[in-house]
Amino acid sequence: MFVGANLNLLQPRYTRGELTVGNETGSGNNDVLYFDLGAIKSFNIESKKLDHKFNIGTSLMNATFAEYSFSDADQGDPLPVIFRIGAAYNLSVDDKNISKKLNSYNFVANIEYEDLLNSKYYSGFHGGLEFTFLEVLSLRAGYFAIEKTIHGI
Repeated sequence: MFVGANLNLLQPRYTRGELTVGNETGSGNNDVLYFDLGAIKSFNIESKKLDHKFNIGTSLMNATFAEYSFSDADQGDPLPVIFRIGAAYNLSVDDKNISKKLNSYNFVANIEYEDLLNSKYYSGFHGGLEFTFLEVLSLRAGYFAIEKTIHGI
């Protein structure tokens, strides 16, 4: 199992110092520090001609629920907090009759679910397939769906 963390520093490109937004003037929080977490577990099953690999992983982006504001901290806007979980299956076939140096066939299938935790109106599902022949030609297909729920309209 692999576990990782990422430390992020958001520094805006506007002029530092006093800002005016509407009738208010302030300095805001010019720099925002937040971090991401992730983990992945890989399972390998090997045989003479087939190499099976199954991965499952999860991540949380902006685990500190950081906010960013232009004028003052009371009017901060939350940065997105994104939770993802997914899995991938990889099957490699090494047929030496086709090529002695390159993997003959490779097939990958993956799925992922994504949820914006600080908004109840956004989630998504992603999936994809990939077939590779002789590590040279790849065919890919994917599916991407976002569910945006808007109430009261």
